[in-house]
Amino acid sequence: MTPPRGRFDASARHPSRSGSTGRSRPTPPLPLVGRGRVVTVLVVLVLALGGLVYRIVDVQATPDPRVLEEVSNPLGEIIVPAPRGTVFDRNGRTIALSLPAATVVSDPRLIADPHAVAAALSEVMGIKAEDLVDNLRGDGAFRYVARQIDADVGEHVDDLGIEGIRVISEPRREHPNGGCSALAAVGRVNIDHVGMSGIEESYDEHLSGTAGRVMKEVGVDGTTIPGGLEEVTAPTEGRDITMTLDRNIQYQAEAMMLEVVAAAGASSGVALVSLPATGEIVAMANVARASNGIVDCTRHNLAATWSYEPGSVFKPVTAAAALSSGAVYEHVAIDVPSYLTVWEHRFEDTPTHPDTQWTPTEIVARSSNIGTIRMAQMTGEEKLYRTIRSFGFGTRTALDFKGESKGILLPLSQWSGLSLPNMAIGQGLAV
Repeated sequence: MTPPRGRFDASARHPSRSGSTGRSRPTPPLPLVGRGRVVTVLVVLVLALGGLVYRIVDVQATPDPRVLEEVSNPLGEIIVPAPRGTVFDRNGRTIALSLPAATVVSDPRLIADPHAVAAALSEVMGIKAEDLVDNLRGDGAFRYVARQIDADVGEHVDDLGIEGIRVISEPRREHPNGGCSALAAVGRVNIDHVGMSGIEESYDEHLSGTAGRVMKEVGVDGTTIPGGLEEVTAPTEGRDITMTLDRNIQYQAEAMMLEVVAAAGASSGVALVSLPATGEIVAMANVARASNGIVDCTRHNLAATWSYEPGSVFKPVTAAAALSSGAVYEHVAIDVPSYLTVWEHRFEDTPTHPDTQWTPTEIVARSSNIGTIRMAQMTGEEKLYRTIRSFGFGTRTALDFKGESKGILLPLSQWSGLSLPNMAIGQGLAV
């Protein structure tokens, strides 16, 4: 006999579901979080957020160059030289100007065989290969190979099509009247077109202008990235200068000085040509004998930097002092003895002559020492000194040449008994 199937009593597992009148067991409450723990978490979150913000600002404001190098393309900069101003003579003829020339540059990174490239360049440039090879190898992406060479030579180099070799344009200073033309007065520029002497140096800022530049985004191989960043700043041209020199007279003065100094066996020579009415200098020639014995134009402006006794050419200054002070008159003759003794020093004329009378004009024309000293004595020390100073002796000129000498002229308080007769005939002072 099969026993009856037992009934499932849910109340056995879930007493609360039974009909029992007993009280149900309450659910235990969740534990409370302390205030200190909440504050700690908030502080940590705030500090973490602040650190994150600081790092973002730091990366944006002062990025690591190593990171930038890895994630960005480099910028290539090309300096665009400013056209240098032209130097003109008083008649508007060119003395010095800048014309385009070719400059050969290399990128050693792209040159696999520097010696082979040097040999190829040597054939068209006329430069020894051993003098070129050092600029075709080594670190860096840019080297000068030869600067400011003739344009036709640059074209031949470009036609070779050598990888890593480029030809760019650079200005070169030219002198239409020849390299000697006003060399010391006008001066010269260096390979970077910066004035180094003469007017080129004194007025370099006026002549040079301001260089421009081109900024381009380039790849690691130096090639420009199409559509990349590009910024162009145009150069500002230099300003021209007009001098009082006359190019033709300058040329003649230099040619004559070269011939005379060479013939006389002299070490150097200076020639100044000026307009008496204005004092403007139309020629300033400076020549010197080099160590090899060859006489040529010199870069040293001897006319401005030398100090020397002027000698008899100073006598018209003494005559001007006598005439302007009223001590003598142009057509009135004065006594000119055969010799003159001042402080036991005997002055004579060459050739000698007997006692006579000459006008100031005749005294200057004959270059008479005695007549000139007589005019100075009649003028007096103070008036003679004042006239010498009024002509600018003892001071620098307004030419503003570097190293210019102001000459030597003793103050009147230091004159001796022989100062007046000596200075009257161009001695005892320097110009």
